Amino acid sequence: WMFFLSIVLDFFTLECLNLVGGQGRLEAAGILATSWASLVIAVRPSKAIVEAIALSGCMASLLSVRSDLLKTPAFLIFYALGVFCRSSFFMYGLILMYFIGTMVMKPDVRYVATISGIILGAVAFLFEFASLAALDSFYYGKLSLVMGGVIYENLTSLVQKVQEGGVFFSLPRVIGSLMITPFHSMTVNTLQEFRVYLAKSISAGQMFVSFPLLVGPLAVILCIEAYDSFRRLTKEVMSEVKGGQKKRKTKKLPELAKAREEEESVYSDTVEMTLTLGLTVEAVFGSGTAGLLSIFPLLAPCILMFHEKIFGAKAFKSAWKWWIAYNMLAVLFFGFLHNSGPVRLATGLAHGEMIEPAGSPPTIYFYKTYKPANYLLHDNILDAKFMSLENVTRTENVHPKVWASQGHEPGRKLYVAAPATLALTEKQGYSLVAKYNMHMSLESLPRNIDDVLKSSKMNLYSLIEREEDDEIEVEEEEPEGGAWDAEQGGSRRDEL
Repeated sequence: WMFFLSIVLDFFTLECLNLVGGQGRLEAAGILATSWASLVIAVRPSKAIVEAIALSGCMASLLSVRSDLLKTPAFLIFYALGVFCRSSFFMYGLILMYFIGTMVMKPDVRYVATISGIILGAVAFLFEFASLAALDSFYYGKLSLVMGGVIYENLTSLVQKVQEGGVFFSLPRVIGSLMITPFHSMTVNTLQEFRVYLAKSISAGQMFVSFPLLVGPLAVILCIEAYDSFRRLTKEVMSEVKGGQKKRKTKKLPELAKAREEEESVYSDTVEMTLTLGLTVEAVFGSGTAGLLSIFPLLAPCILMFHEKIFGAKAFKSAWKWWIAYNMLAVLFFGFLHNSGPVRLATGLAHGEMIEPAGSPPTIYFYKTYKPANYLLHDNILDAKFMSLENVTRTENVHPKVWASQGHEPGRKLYVAAPATLALTEKQGYSLVAKYNMHMSLESLPRNIDDVLKSSKMNLYSLIEREEDDEIEVEEEEPEGGAWDAEQGGSRRDEL
């Protein structure tokens, strides 16, 4: 399924080039095919690929659909999907507002088609939004379905009953309450909590760390092009100042060439605005951590802006060599080394590999590395539980009673999975249980070549229980984002 979705993403991205006659399709396809993000992120189960499809679909709706009647409905269909993937996606609605504004300013504007398209799009948006809200509420058990006298509390119970062949299909009746996921956190948190969340979330980390990691040499090209544009703009302003009221001579273009120039201008403005909005959203609603999944949708607009700068007649010298070299290294790191330990730990537990010969069900806390997805446990023979350790800053001094406040259930054996670069010891309260080689984490990278050779692994420790009267200083802090972040689904530790 993920491979199929990646093909859909490629299709909508290349469809955006229809406005400029399909020019550069081969170059854009080449960059998409060789990007490490397409090879690693796009094929892994996450909502990032769905959000990327929604964003590419929004752009393709405006740049590829020729009918003024269908542009707005097509955009709003993808827009509703994007908002459900991520509430901050609503910012991309500014693209549609800009596009409608440019359409209205054209001398050949078709008001009836444009207004009809807006009305049709609003109806399509509301219908899809309500459908997704109902499906989401049913999935999480907020809505229940009554059919044939049987109450199905959530989607899982209905699917299981269908597989068993025991469903009596009749006119369904719905009970419960509707939960609109994108706005749920706003209704349960105060404005003050939102301000706290926003103040802690505003960071340039996504823009200056994650984005360059995602696009590699394209980030350098972006800086070069931005500098050249600024220099040209400054030169034009200075010439206007020196020339006084003297008007510049403009060359009158034929009608066909003028239409072509307008299409290229609309294309570049739409793509540039999408990329700028995306980077702004990440800077405002992101965090200081390198969230590659959340910024992955911006790969498409970046490629559409600079696809001819890597492969093509306008390419920079040796740009394609740097592009291939970077993506080969990125595939090696993000595809094989980055947080590989938690995945292998989870798949091992799924196959019944005991952490210890005997003992109670394990609770495994992941520190300075991402928590693996729960679906990797499959049947979860050992009844294992994964948790992210976030609001204890000095892990090596954690007292056992602190773990209870972290959601630990009494009677479960406690473990900590952490990069080997931290070098936790028995004196600090940790007993080494297992090692998982070939593991690196962006939160605790090796500091030198010696660390790369010796500490590129993840260690699993069992927590040595201390006596209750042991005096150990524990430094705690509120999780980043406060209550607002908790309602949003916790931290962004699951981001790759």
